[in-house]
Amino acid sequence: IMDYNRALELDPDLAAAYTNRGIAYYKRGNLSQAVADFKQALSRRSTLPDRGNMVEKALPAIEKWTK
Repeated sequence: IMDYNRALELDPDLAAAYTNRGIAYYKRGNLSQAVADFKQALSRRSTLPDRGNMVEKALPAIEKWTK
């Protein structure tokens, strides 16, 4: 997570860093932070590689768990 934080300090529009950090948060059980990062990644979709579709499909299910 620290590496992704650093990457985002250097390039705050790096969608892949938001996606990967969101996955890391998800694996740690921090679903609300994962959702926040996935939303940031999707808002930067033009720089998001193939994972954009994965994030878009997974986000609604993850958001359910945070409620």
